[in-house]
Amino acid sequence: MNKLIFSDKKLLVANWKSNKHYLEAIDWAKTFNQAEKRDNRQYVVCPPFPVLSSLVDYFTNTADLGVQDLSPFGAGAYTG
Repeated sequence: MNKLIFSDKKLLVANWKSNKHYLEAIDWAKTFNQAEKRDNRQYVVCPPFPVLSSLVDYFTNTADLGVQDLSPFGAGAYTG
């Protein structure tokens, strides 16, 4: 994985909260990688912890991976 390097690029961070299970996460990653991206943006994807390790290979060349904090609650928008 690449280190986050600050530059003149716009930073776009996608935080999924706890809203995707494994198969949804893989489908989203495939769609993300096929989408046309603008050159002047740096992408950081922050999936939920249970699917984080499964997505490392999907974002090697298209985005950096980030993490989000934890929540004692089930599915929902409780993390940041």
